[in-house]
Amino acid sequence: MPDEETDRKVVPVVVENGNGGTALGRFTYVIPPSAKPIIDKVEFQKENQTGNAAGDEVITISGRYFKFEEPWSNVKKYRDWIEGERNGQTFYFEDIDEDGHHTLYTNWMDYKEKGGSTKDIPNTIETYDQYLNSPVLPTVRIGGIEAKIVEFGTNYIKVITPQITPWSS
Repeated sequence: MPDEETDRKVVPVVVENGNGGTALGRFTYVIPPSAKPIIDKVEFQKENQTGNAAGDEVITISGRYFKFEEPWSNVKKYRDWIEGERNGQTFYFEDIDEDGHHTLYTNWMDYKEKGGSTKDIPNTIETYDQYLNSPVLPTVRIGGIEAKIVEFGTNYIKVITPQITPWSS
């Protein structure tokens, strides 16, 4: 069971001999902070900081550990991971976008320069007429509904808010 409010998980270790003798111990896994994103702030592009249930508004999510690349490891974690090379070192990655190469984006301009997929937004929202459409980018949900990413960079993601349907009573 994970320790509350920590990035560690303590698990039991048991050694059993054939004669029935046992020894107990424990092992602590340290979960790297980059394994889960952290949201520091959510801001609307307007002053009153409240959104309309109709959606179609731009918000900026500031935080840390947002990943704009395919998962990778120095060891092959899963059978279908592909071997690659970076800086002379072998590594393995999950080819989420199925292009045969490890995909990494540093920001939204890099994404567009590398030919990242975009889709048109029916109505231009502020200055945005397209959203970024790649399985490599993080998924952002607002009220359980996926938002459309329009821009990202180090420590931030800008999205178009989805329409939220009020509860029926």
